[in-house]
Amino acid sequence: MRHEMENYSWEIVQDMIEREVNAAFKLRVDTVMPSKKEIKRIIRETVKGERQKKVIKNTSPKGKEQKKEEKQVKSG
Repeated sequence: MRHEMENYSWEIVQDMIEREVNAAFKLRVDTVMPSKKEIKRIIRETVKGERQKKVIKNTSPKGKEQKKEEKQVKSG
């Protein structure tokens, strides 16, 4: 009788664990991947932003001074 009770108890514990594991996986939210269109838009915006930063850097007085210094160092 004791042996049967231990097996039954173990089965209850396994069922509880299985229910908990199944519940945990059901709670996970699937990651939503951006569409191809959204990826292209993000890349386009990023590239445009970097180009604008580069243009601003090159047109600012400090940017021009840095370029002159770089040219002098290269030629020097």
